[in-house]
Amino acid sequence: MPLLPAAAGVVSAQKAREQFDEGERALRELDDQKNNREKETSSDFGPSAEFAYLYSQCYDLITSEYIYRLCPFNRVSQKPKHGGSETSLGSWGHWDGPEGNVYAVMKYENGMGCWQGPNR
Repeated sequence: MPLLPAAAGVVSAQKAREQFDEGERALRELDDQKNNREKETSSDFGPSAEFAYLYSQCYDLITSEYIYRLCPFNRVSQKPKHGGSETSLGSWGHWDGPEGNVYAVMKYENGMGCWQGPNR
């Protein structure tokens, strides 16, 4: 039995919405890739780019209570080992070492606030 004209229009509209949503997702992915490339090319990886290999890496430290995750040039977080949500300890800010050795310290900023306290 053929679709009635109104039903055919609904099916076409739904298909168009799905194609539009798929196109939007693809555009967001490309935009994210572009932003990541721009961030990567504008980052200070040291005088000879010796820290560049850290850019897309993440490192975990597991303690008795928490799992700490450091993603250099991106973010730092902690998550309770036995369930619970991740807490941001900060996003990449800048190099903050002493004069003459500025690349000795990586500073992360604007972490979530501590309970009744300052931002981490």
